Amino acid sequence: MEEKKAYGLVMVFVGVFVFLLVSIMSYSLWRDRQVNAFMTTNRAWGSSATLFLRPRG
Repeated sequence: MEEKKAYGLVMVFVGVFVFLLVSIMSYSLWRDRQVNAFMTTNRAWGSSATLFLRPRG
């Protein structure tokens, strides 16, 4: 009984870890795509525009 509970806990932790990893990766990819799209449409702004586009936290 104890071993089964520990195994379940490990599986839950692994699932949460993988979920966080995937969500962080996809979020960073999405953010980069948004910034790139903004930069291509508004070249006159220069590279300083990306500082304001970056989401806070």
